[in-house]
Amino acid sequence: MNKKAFIVLVSTMFISMLGMGIVTPFLPNYARELNASNLEIGLVQSAFSITGIGTLLFVGRLSDKFGRKGFLIAGLGILAVSSAGMIYADTPALLIMWRFIQGLGASAHLPIAQAYLGDITPEGSEGKWMGYFNAVLFSGMGVGPLIGGVLGDAFSIPTTFLVMAILNGLGLIATMVYLK
Repeated sequence: MNKKAFIVLVSTMFISMLGMGIVTPFLPNYARELNASNLEIGLVQSAFSITGIGTLLFVGRLSDKFGRKGFLIAGLGILAVSSAGMIYADTPALLIMWRFIQGLGASAHLPIAQAYLGDITPEGSEGKWMGYFNAVLFSGMGVGPLIGGVLGDAFSIPTTFLVMAILNGLGLIATMVYLK
């Protein structure tokens, strides 16, 4: 097992899931502040997953053909840019657009990180390492809303978007530097 690669993979997964979780508690409220209709609020919440449905089916195959690192870099870059873009979303349509783009970034990161993990895992211990990986993934998802609530109350909702962008940017740098 390449432990450095494993640490980078789980760290970036924690960061990206933490980032996604940070915005979860207040996106509907933020959309309401932008005068979103109920339909638009629903789209803000579901746009992320809708994009994943459309892209997850072929992103993995493309990474098998062209390599994993480029997709990991692209996914984290898209997550960082779209998180920063949400700071400037002043209409429900822009917020929905940035959530669609975030879903694209996540669909280029999550499954490819899992595939990369499969590539570096010694045969016969896949379950063990995937268990660690998923524990970290769920930790990020679980802690994110709490941190988002704290940041939103202490500072502002746009601050949470900035924190999410910075975290994904750090994950991007780690991926570029430490993964083969």
